[in-house]
Parts: sequence; structure tokens; C-alpha cells
Amino acid sequence: DHARILKRYTSNATICFDADGAGYKAAESAFKELVKHGINVKVVKMPSGEDPDTLIKAKGIEHFQELVDKASNFFDFKFEIAKELIDLSDFQQRAGFANELAVLVALIPDKATKDATIQQVSTRINIGTEEFKGTVMQAENKKKFDKSHGRNRPSFNNAAEAPIEQVPPIILDRIVGSLCLYTLYDPKVMNHLCEQLETFAEPLEHLAGGHLLLKILAKRPSCATPAALHTFMLTLEEQERKALASPLAEPLPENIFESAQHATSMMINSHLQRREAAIRSALKSHDLSPEQTTELLVEAQGIAKLLKGTPERFIR
Repeated sequence: DHARILKRYTSNATICFDADGAGYKAAESAFKELVKHGINVKVVKMPSGEDPDTLIKAKGIEHFQELVDKASNFFDFKFEIAKELIDLSDFQQRAGFANELAVLVALIPDKATKDATIQQVSTRINIGTEEFKGTVMQAENKKKFDKSHGRNRPSFNNAAEAPIEQVPPIILDRIVGSLCLYTLYDPKVMNHLCEQLETFAEPLEHLAGGHLLLKILAKRPSCATPAALHTFMLTLEEQERKALASPLAEPLPENIFESAQHATSMMINSHLQRREAAIRSALKSHDLSPEQTTELLVEAQGIAKLLKGTPERFIR
């Protein structure tokens, strides 16, 4: 209600909360409400242990006004806090943070603002713009699914009658689906992917449904017979079984192992191309230190060497 009333008077808001965990959560909660009404949000980063009242009493209104004037764009604020809490050089932590940001970007109603934010965030987090845009679209689809299935609506049932949790469907990338099929039907493929897991893990993190293939590889089921496959499928969640139904219905290729090698080559090379695009985008930033620029250039040279021997059919 406050956000709707505020929108009548302005399209910009600067929010200020304490510099602690509760304050950061409050800032994010405020952003979620304000942005849905088309309000641009900035955040004042307060000194540790201070709130506006104590700061003004200690250092005066002028000092507080300086902090307000230097307020950060909400997503810049998120990055500043993330630097203190997580290691963005670790791909798993970076992927988790990207998913968290995608949920927030998905709330932006204006398409032009959303596209500009996707560009800004993908550059800062060093991932491809199209890759991050896909993550945002997944977050939007989940939000629509939740809304259409009544999640977050007030329940007037007896408190003891908890509503049934609706789970959005798992979408499998075509390559992931094929590799799930080959892995479950061919022990040789299973062993090969498990042995090369360190190579495949990061590319899979960026493909829809990649976590499901990683789960299969972690369990290493023996599915030599239809009964064994059926038994393994019963160990999965219902949404995971539904996701696998389509690829498992596909006919097996003549040479399963060769097809698996082809699929993994495509996956790795697509990942390298996305990373190369992310580096190009990151190098356009004016905020990079000389050390960061050198590090990115060295990584780009390494990727270029890897892609040089790539078959042309794998280059997108």
C-alpha cells in the first residue's frame, strides 16, 4: 500500500536501513515491493553499527546527506554486500548468486529497464548476457507458475489443513536430456562421465536441468534391465521423473558412447563460448583493476586456444 501511494508522487526512492543482516534483508524486501510499482530504488550504505539517528547525532546532518547523495543503485548495493559474504570466483557460489539476482531482476515490470539491468548484472557477475537472460526468464516462469497455482495467496482453511505445495516443472536442456538417456542405458557412458565429472560440472551448472544429471551421476545406478531402471526412477522426486519421461522415450542411437561424446563436446564448447562472451562484456567495464583486466585477458587467451581446435559444427 505504501509503495502504491508513493508512486503517485515519485518514480524514485532511496532506502536506508542498518548496516547488518536484518538491515540488508529489509532493504531487499523494500526493493521487492517498490520495484513492482515501477519505482527505481537506490540504497544508502550506512557505516557499521550506525543508523540515521545515531549518525546524525554523532556527525551531523551534512554527513548523512553526503551518504544519501552517494546512494547506490540497488544491484550495485547487492554486489557490494556479496563481496563481503561470498567468493564470486567460486563458480558454485557465483551461480547461486546469479540465480538470486535473477529472481530480483524478474520483478522489474518495464522491459527496457529490465534489459538494461540484465546487461549491467551479467557484466558485473562475469556471465554471458543471454545466459543470464535465460535465468531471469526461468525466474519469471516460476513466478507465473506460483501465481497461477495460488502460491502466496491467503488461506482461509483451518490452520491444520496445510495447502499442498505446488512444485514447478523441471525443464531439461536438450543436451542434458540426451546425456541422461545415454547415462542410464550405457554403463560405459556412466563411468566416463563420472571420471570426467570435474570437467563437466561447471558447464552442467549453466544448463537447464543439469542438476538432475549430476544427481544421476552421484547415485551411479545400475539400470541393466527395465526393472532396475524402474526401481531407480522410484527413488527420484515426482517432478524429476516427469522431466526424464520425454528423453527416456527417445530411441537410442546406434553408438551410444559416440553420441555421448558428441553431446559432451557440444556442451563444453557452448560453455566456453558463453564464458568468452562474458569476458568480452566484462572487459568493457571501467571498474576493473589492472590485475582483473590481466586475469580476464589470460583466461580469454586460454579459451581461444581451446576453441581453436573445435570442430566448426560446434561453433554457434
